[in-house]
Amino acid sequence: MVIIRVFDLHKSFSGKKVLDGLNLAIEEGETYVIIGRSGAGKSILLKHIIGLLLPDSGIIEVFGQNIVPLKEEDLCKIRERFGVVFQGSALFDSLTIAENVGFFLFEHTTLSYPKIINRVKEVLSLVGLENILNLYPASLSGGMRKRVALARAIITEPKVLFYDEPTTGIDPILKLEIDELIKNIGKRLGITSVVVTHDLVSAYHLADKIALLDGGKIIAEGLPSEIRKSKDPRVSQFVGG
Repeated sequence: MVIIRVFDLHKSFSGKKVLDGLNLAIEEGETYVIIGRSGAGKSILLKHIIGLLLPDSGIIEVFGQNIVPLKEEDLCKIRERFGVVFQGSALFDSLTIAENVGFFLFEHTTLSYPKIINRVKEVLSLVGLENILNLYPASLSGGMRKRVALARAIITEPKVLFYDEPTTGIDPILKLEIDELIKNIGKRLGITSVVVTHDLVSAYHLADKIALLDGGKIIAEGLPSEIRKSKDPRVSQFVGG
């Protein structure tokens, strides 16, 4: 079942075309990895799917509904079924780990403090972290901050998780650990994962399906093995380059 569909998406900034008739379809439960050069528009595409940017034209269907014409109130209801892991983790430095992870529940629900803390402990355990509730982000390693960001993203039990360059800025061993965590969380919770990255090693390791974005379009899409062996010169130049 297709859970996200993008059709003929166009977007320009100051006359420069970034997305040029882009099409894609993401199946429920899969890990869909979008790769491409820096500046190719990967993060711009992600922001359109989340509803943070409005396209010049085109259709973006999420859960069977075109989100492009939606009012902000209706769009927020769709977003409640999303989780986002931002590049750089984007934790709040002045909040404890418990406050960071439970932020949405503290701000937008009437759950009691003990119930929220119990839920925080549950999701931190899922990402392999315990006994850090009262610490602050500055005291954590880069890999731990990535895990905390993932815990914050899954605390609302989202249907779709979006990752923007999840392994940027960490060493190869930690990258492998984060990749494994993303795969395991997706399978364990039945979450559809959409990952934007320029890291081919991570892409091959993570993906059920890889899409290569170039020239404002998805120019190739398939299994990691298919992308790796592609005869298309544009694809082989990128994956071999």
